[in-house]
Amino acid sequence: MFSSTLKHYEENYINRLSDYKNTYEDYDVTDFLKNDIEYYTNYYNSLKKISDFIKTFPKHSSRIYPIMNDVVSDLKNINESIYNEIISLKEANPATLIGEQKVKLPPSENPPLIEIDIKSLNNRIKSGKLILKCINNKIENPQDSDIPEKQKGGTVNEEDKSGKEEDSKDLAENDYTKSTIDEYLENIKDDINPDQYKTLVDALYHYFTKGKFPKLEHKIMFKRVNKKKVGWALKEVYMNLKTDKLSEEYLQFAKDNINLFENVKSNPENYMDSNLYSYFTTNPDK
Repeated sequence: MFSSTLKHYEENYINRLSDYKNTYEDYDVTDFLKNDIEYYTNYYNSLKKISDFIKTFPKHSSRIYPIMNDVVSDLKNINESIYNEIISLKEANPATLIGEQKVKLPPSENPPLIEIDIKSLNNRIKSGKLILKCINNKIENPQDSDIPEKQKGGTVNEEDKSGKEEDSKDLAENDYTKSTIDEYLENIKDDINPDQYKTLVDALYHYFTKGKFPKLEHKIMFKRVNKKKVGWALKEVYMNLKTDKLSEEYLQFAKDNINLFENVKSNPENYMDSNLYSYFTTNPDK
């Protein structure tokens, strides 16, 4: 059974391994994991292939690209539902907007066009990376990756099973949270010393896993850097771990605990109408 997220992979792992061992009695967990690593490596590479293709174009607001089948066919062959989630075909018009320029081509030269859901693509790439990391960890520790003895022979203690599933869900979610924070703060790592960076990551991790920020003894000190760059990175973390709009609580933490924002004006009556909110929502690259 294909899993598009680490959480789903962990939830189905034991049942899939059990079915595999019942079908292939002479095979062990290592053989099972080798099959998984090959499959998910191909899946991850098919996503990266599309991502690398996009990077050959200048940054722009449009999501429409001319594309060749060899760029997208791997993903379509591996998992068509993910392909359909990320990619939709577009009709080629006489004057087609590609990037921020209208490209006029004779009908015979019009390339096939697709629209790419960039956010969905990036999310799938992150999840694929986490799944591969999980599988590699299991390969390195096969004794911890096999079916527990109490679950062999068809007898499963439901209480133990439930506890194991909950632990697995928590580990998967926490791993995803930590990975997402690190990924979206990557561009600002050089603008802060390692100890201060760790304090920031730990505070964000606490917020996204516990629902509230910890109390910090000292402010998080950034070097001389564009406030928009830091605010935008923090906003990207939030938008990828939360489904709601950027919260006032999140902005207030930055104002109270990050040196760059301590003197930035906020608006208690309407926090979205403030300089502080603007620093978090203005793309520094534009």
